[in-house]
Amino acid sequence: MKIRLHRRSPVVRIRLKRISKQSALDRRLARVFRQYRDSLTQPSMAQLKADLSIERVIARSLGREPELVRNEPRWCCPFHADTHPSLWARDAKRRWGCNPCGVSGDIFDWVCRYHVLPLKGAVVYLGLHVEDFKL
Repeated sequence: MKIRLHRRSPVVRIRLKRISKQSALDRRLARVFRQYRDSLTQPSMAQLKADLSIERVIARSLGREPELVRNEPRWCCPFHADTHPSLWARDAKRRWGCNPCGVSGDIFDWVCRYHVLPLKGAVVYLGLHVEDFKL
């Protein structure tokens, strides 16, 4: 017994919409990646990690300056309901973290998690904004 789905079936329509949305996102990401690839400077991941300030990246992503708690910059964590600043970042260690929710990482982990991008997209994003985030 074969089940045939017609093009007008709601299941087929939902699947077609998902495929078209994904391919549009892939096309935009590919266009941005080509733009970055064709630029004159192509810093590597290690070079980006060494040259960029994680504090500036987080401040720009969150849209606000940090509060100083014990001479350390802190923000309210966007990954959980936070009422007081618990998200810390240290340029000396090139790390960020939040003690209550337990997330931490380097500059690429922040961009991937906050902007919901794959690693390739995070490298492209940081490469395009390298002048804004220099140490």
